[in-house]
Amino acid sequence: MAPEVCLRQLSARRAGAAGQWRIRWQIDNPGADALSINSVRVPHGQFKADEQSLVPPLVLPAGGIVEFISHVHCDEPAGLVTENAFVIFHCQWRGKPWRIFIRIRVTVTDEGVPETAVELVTTQQVGFSGISN
Repeated sequence: MAPEVCLRQLSARRAGAAGQWRIRWQIDNPGADALSINSVRVPHGQFKADEQSLVPPLVLPAGGIVEFISHVHCDEPAGLVTENAFVIFHCQWRGKPWRIFIRIRVTVTDEGVPETAVELVTTQQVGFSGISN
């Protein structure tokens, strides 16, 4: 068993400098156990956010829904599609550390706004391979 989540972009608003976006997300936990999210990062070069520590952690109850904001850099031309971008969560589930990898496709609209679509969700227990980080 592994944690389950669903992610959806709710909005994207310009945030200051060119290419800076304030992305509002919704994350759902359809599972039967609570999940505590400690950090989130978006590491793709065309849709990127530094790791964001969530202090206190974002608690996602079983069957619950929460929202959070990330500040993302995306300064790509209208019509560009970025494949294989990721939103990566470091979390605690059932008392153990996990990573949740959400592969997204990012499409820049005619107005220059990045819109995301989830393509795949995978999970990995931290330390399963003998490596803790």
